[in-house]
Order: sequence, then structure tokens, then C-alpha cells
Amino acid sequence: MTVGGSGVGGDLLRRVISSFTDAKGLVPALRMIVVAGRGSTQRQCRGGRESTGSRSVPYVHNLYRHLAACDLAMCKAD
Repeated sequence: MTVGGSGVGGDLLRRVISSFTDAKGLVPALRMIVVAGRGSTQRQCRGGRESTGSRSVPYVHNLYRHLAACDLAMCKAD
């Protein structure tokens, strides 16, 4: 999941992060990386409770490589 660095995607981040526990119950091997963007603060980035298999980061170098390797990407369009 990536929403860019403007902070506008904060609500979307919180909703996706909060749904991870339920989704992991259905797919035990599920992993999620939430990328909030360079301009985001750590608080905005975390946005919710982290759990096993989930992590939140403000920035990932070469994000396109992560997106190319994932099964599903959720992105906020500008």
C-alpha cells in the first residue's frame, strides 16, 4: 500500500492497516508493507496497530521493485 507523501491518504492508511488482522486470519501467509511517503510523519505512517506480517515505513528506495514483486498493490492516485 502506498499513498504518497502529502498526508492526504492518512484515512486510507488507517483503514487498510486496521483491516490487516482480519485479512491475515483468512490468508495466514499474508504480509503487508505500508509506504506512507517521504513527507509523512511516523505517526501518520503508522496510522494504526502493526501486527506480525505488517510493517509501516515512510519511504522505500526503488519502490517500483516492491510493486513489481507484490501480488496486490493499493495506491492512491493523484
